[in-house]
Amino acid sequence: LSSDKTCLPEVLGTSALYFNPDEAGWLKKSLPEISNPEKRADLVGKGLEQVKKYSWDDCVRLTLEVYEDLI
Repeated sequence: LSSDKTCLPEVLGTSALYFNPDEAGWLKKSLPEISNPEKRADLVGKGLEQVKKYSWDDCVRLTLEVYEDLI
């Protein structure tokens, strides 16, 4: 489960169930869906694919490039 605010949908893609944190009752509405073993397995699979888009090495390299551009 993830908030649908800020950058979270961009980072998590289709690997999460999203909720509006400003909406009352979001947890009650989300629990049945996340409790479904097939849905959970699907999200886990999507999450394992989504995480491949990110690495610490890339983060360090891109951050260093920004610093070098500023110098």
